[in-house]
Amino acid sequence: MALSRSTPRAPREWLVLAILSAACGGEEVVLGQVAPTPVHFGPAKRVEELVADMRSDNPSLTADLREIYFSSSRTPTPSGDVWCAKRKDASLPFDAPTAVAAVNTASFETSPAIAADGLTLWLGSDRQEEDHNAVWVSKRSSRNDEFGAPSLVPELGSKTSDVPRPLGAGGRVMPLSSNRESADWYTTYLSDWDASTGVFSTPVPIPELTFSDRSTTDAFLSADGLSLFFSSGPSMAAADLYVASRKSPNQPFSAIQAIDDLNTASDERDPFLASDGSHFYFTSDRDGTLAIYESTLLPN
Repeated sequence: MALSRSTPRAPREWLVLAILSAACGGEEVVLGQVAPTPVHFGPAKRVEELVADMRSDNPSLTADLREIYFSSSRTPTPSGDVWCAKRKDASLPFDAPTAVAAVNTASFETSPAIAADGLTLWLGSDRQEEDHNAVWVSKRSSRNDEFGAPSLVPELGSKTSDVPRPLGAGGRVMPLSSNRESADWYTTYLSDWDASTGVFSTPVPIPELTFSDRSTTDAFLSADGLSLFFSSGPSMAAADLYVASRKSPNQPFSAIQAIDDLNTASDERDPFLASDGSHFYFTSDRDGTLAIYESTLLPN
């Protein structure tokens, strides 16, 4: 997740997720006490047709996998813009990406989150306040139309940076990264979305994934609401991929595991599990520059 106009590199440190968390009813449990279901991935492959000399990150895709939206510091706005690449079939490579001019400005745009039907696009931008990102939304009537001018999503806003992620739990819940609780770290919040009104509920932090010495960002909530993929680390340039699980959408996340099949000594972030439950996209700088990679979630 790109959170500012420039994110400094920092030495990578391993994240230890062994802390106490308050569960429902006030009982305390140790994260990991409930054994997580092992999650395994196939080899990661860089999506070569999206590679540029400058960073590309924050991928999200439509349900049919024919459109991918991402942020990049390639021209025309080196600070960051929203880009899109399309293809005629999910089995084919993407066509050359183009900037989504309708949502881009001379300011910083990041973290595009496309709806499954491809008609709504959320993004982060500092166009209103140059010192922090806010969540904006743009819509279109059909996949053949251009997106309209973005409007601010006030119910997701704060006086600090707020960054959207794609809707999970059947298109009903948005994970949101924000540093509204701490200037030093980003925390993951969840907000319910009312599709009939297009209004979000007040974002609520996930206490069992809130830490005092590291950020939890880039969260992706699965379609059933039971798995939360995220990145975490001591700096925004030294993160790994993790997945947390729970037995029902009303329970806290009580099992966390590192995705060691995909993590390296470099920076891994921005997890996105496609609607088919198999194709998995993320961002890594293992080859020198942040780029988008694809893997496959293997069956248990």
